[in-house]
Formats: sequence, structure tokens, C-alpha cells
Amino acid sequence: MSSTELSSIINSTDTFEQRATEQYTSADYLKVPSDFTYSINLSHSEPLLWAWGWCAKDQATLTDNLSMLKTSFTLNGQTVPMSSFRTLDGPSQGQMCHEVVAAVTDWKSGENHAMTTVTFSEPFSDGTANYPAGNQVYDYVVKLP
Repeated sequence: MSSTELSSIINSTDTFEQRATEQYTSADYLKVPSDFTYSINLSHSEPLLWAWGWCAKDQATLTDNLSMLKTSFTLNGQTVPMSSFRTLDGPSQGQMCHEVVAAVTDWKSGENHAMTTVTFSEPFSDGTANYPAGNQVYDYVVKLP
């Protein structure tokens, strides 16, 4: 897939968070440990973007932060390899950011769980906030009739 095709999909497809009934604040995302549940009700199977990202004050801080973060993805209990995700790096709102994104299609009927687990291996700062060691778990519950 070319970067133009990927940009087109990203610009025309909702993320899990955009379709969820729950909304969290920026302050919520600063808490470690934390569990975030997102409920997404679909009337039919349709593509959604599964994304996770991290930003820091500059590239050196971002690189350092990423070395202390371990991210894993599972879909209905099965590990989803990082090779299934596209990486997008660059500036955003005055910070340097790293994002991974995948389009998920063909949802099965019933309840589907897409989980992102981020392990903070030790305390660190992104240049604007401090984070302790611990986990953040994002559970996206996608339901189809």
C-alpha cells in the first residue's frame, strides 16, 4: 500500500475512539496504571482504525520514551504482530510523535475485543508530564448483531 493510499484510508475511516460511546480526557491518559474501555456498536461489519501513538517534546525525548514503552496488541485473544500496523512518525502540535495504525475489517458477529496494552517499564517524562512505571490497557469492545 502506498503512502497516498494509506493517507486516503486514514482520512476516510473512523478510529475506535471516534466510534466509541465513552470519551476520556487528556488528564485520564496521564494516569498509570489505567484501564480504558471503549464500547463500539456496529450495525454491520465495517473498517475501523486501530491506532496507538506517543508524543514527546522533541525527537531525543521521544526516542528515549519509546525505549521504555512496550506495546502489545491482541484481537479476540490472538496476538496481532507489529507488522500488521503501519508506522507514522513526525511533528504534531509542536511535539514529535510516533503512531502505529491498522485498518480492521471483517468483524465477526457478537462481541470482539481489540486490546492495546502499553507497559511503562520505568518512570520517565515526555517533557510535559511525568509517568510512573505500570500499564495502560485499552479494551475496544466492538459488538455486531
